[in-house]
Amino acid sequence: METKEHNKQWYLVRNNNGEWISEEYAEFLTPLEVGILQVKAAQQGIQLDVQHGADGQLWCYKYQLDAIKIEPIYKTVMKRELRIKKRIKDMNKEQICETLSARIENENLKLPKQIDFGISDSVLYLKIEGNAVRDNMQTDGSAFEGWSICIKSYFPEIKNVELNWDLPLYSSNTQVRQREEKHYNRFLLRVIFFLRHYNWFNIHKSKKDTIRLFSEDHSNLLINYPTNKGAEKVSREGNINKGEAKLERLVMDKLRKSVSVTDHQLPVGLFDGEVKSKRTCTPRGASQIDLWQIDKDVLRIFELKDETNNKVGIISELMFYANVMNEVNKGRIKYPQSIETATDYRNIQYLYRSVKEEKINRIEAVFLVYTLHPLIEYNLDIILDIINDGMAADAISFKKILVTDIISI
Repeated sequence: METKEHNKQWYLVRNNNGEWISEEYAEFLTPLEVGILQVKAAQQGIQLDVQHGADGQLWCYKYQLDAIKIEPIYKTVMKRELRIKKRIKDMNKEQICETLSARIENENLKLPKQIDFGISDSVLYLKIEGNAVRDNMQTDGSAFEGWSICIKSYFPEIKNVELNWDLPLYSSNTQVRQREEKHYNRFLLRVIFFLRHYNWFNIHKSKKDTIRLFSEDHSNLLINYPTNKGAEKVSREGNINKGEAKLERLVMDKLRKSVSVTDHQLPVGLFDGEVKSKRTCTPRGASQIDLWQIDKDVLRIFELKDETNNKVGIISELMFYANVMNEVNKGRIKYPQSIETATDYRNIQYLYRSVKEEKINRIEAVFLVYTLHPLIEYNLDIILDIINDGMAADAISFKKILVTDIISI
């Protein structure tokens, strides 16, 4: 926390009511400090009115802060926050990693080798290698959304994030190359979605034409639908994941106790103009939403992970699924005409009718996990705030639910 003073002259700050207050009565806060103080104030039954200044600065009245009892451990965290603020400029990848490691007290933290990170003049720069942009979005090296949001959450002074990437390095094997091309298409679509929702995100000027041309070439996207009852869950490597499949079935049965329209394996493969193999735009087959519900006017989607899976890529994965279903709900991505007479596998007809009749007003995206990556878990509230602030205009919200809370029902 800090109090602004300039040669002992006090300046004015604006409170939430638009009134101008002398800085003499204000204590300026970082988002982390706000989170800690709100919890402590609630626990102690003390009023804390967080103010939002005209420049976005957070602050509270000194007399309210003085009334809150704060344990030494939280004071240490707050002081560490200020040290990070002073070192924000001109940090390379190694320094960013060291700072984050110290912050979450985890010396084993590593940033993905396929992404170069740097901070300069309040801008976080990411550069992704060519072998990562054509990889699965769950992998550490491809999950730019997850890393951007995580790092930004620990450095409130980051005002903008800029992404650049190398051209994809495709395999010489034709079959493998075709699969990699679809992953790269999905990468570009993810970039478009991220640009749309977050005004602090931008791409390097050399990639603007790439995004423009991709948008023009893929302006008539269709989505596939289930054509069977549902197979065993398949991993990103194409292997049957029996353990996670069993967990998925168990969780689905539990969720159905409270919401009858609950199902699994909702396809999100995208096609150009017609749903045929030769027109495939993004990965299909194993590309499916794990679990989903329609609860009154809410479409709720779940990304389920077992105890062994806690990658940062869960943010990128769930964001993509939420964005695709938002496009479907808005009519910008459509189901093919054949769905009108398709067999009602996995409640697809209920979903289709809900979209067609405009009954879905909100989308909830759920991280259904045992635990999240340490960077996410440590700063979860702030990370969710960042995600939800960008998605709010489309009535999309994200939250975490523990698997153990569901299976204990």
